[in-house]
Amino acid sequence: MLQLLMGNIMASYSVNIIRTPKRRSFKLEIDNQVNITLRVPNATSKEDIKNFIDSNADWIEQTITKVEAKPQFIRKYEPSEQFLFLGQTYPLVYSSEANHIFKYDGERFVVSENITNIKHYFENFYKAKARTIIKARVIDIASKLGIKFNKLRITSATSRWGSCNSRGNVNFSWRLIMAPPMVIDYVIIHEFCHLFEFNHSKKFWALVERMMPDYRTQKKWLETNSIYMLL
Repeated sequence: MLQLLMGNIMASYSVNIIRTPKRRSFKLEIDNQVNITLRVPNATSKEDIKNFIDSNADWIEQTITKVEAKPQFIRKYEPSEQFLFLGQTYPLVYSSEANHIFKYDGERFVVSENITNIKHYFENFYKAKARTIIKARVIDIASKLGIKFNKLRITSATSRWGSCNSRGNVNFSWRLIMAPPMVIDYVIIHEFCHLFEFNHSKKFWALVERMMPDYRTQKKWLETNSIYMLL
């Protein structure tokens, strides 16, 4: 971890440095919890990392300011609290019944009033659904678009919904299962387009639009609701 001191605001932020053997470029990410991640090639020196961070200090500070200005959302796991699943919200209900601990019945999430780590059960539910539903969508979209990929992984990433690499491997966060099916499809198509364009150039976005003409609607939903897609 590196510590940053930017501008005159005297604020210190930790930067998580991730070294990847086959990475060729730097990738800087800041999530909704102001976790800063810098992905670099494996042999990158500390000096080069520091220089890169220094050269992007203005962008980092501006992004942090934007993130901190967003409405904050904190999970409390209270009765009737709403949880997203495939773009719909369902209330949390506590039950005194002894024959189950956690279940989703299509209309609500029912949880035993005796359990303490509710977050763990929600994670397991979302992960299981993501492995089934997202995997099926990836395979179906790849088949329809004639796209070949190598491996598919469902991850616990919090700073990005999907990723891919030059080997044709694609990854998607299990949290994406909270989004509507069309938004899931958008993220999948987004990553498939990166197999052809490893950037966010005009050419990349033109390719996304060709595959999904209304992608802006799905992208906007994700930007607006991502704050609610964390446990």
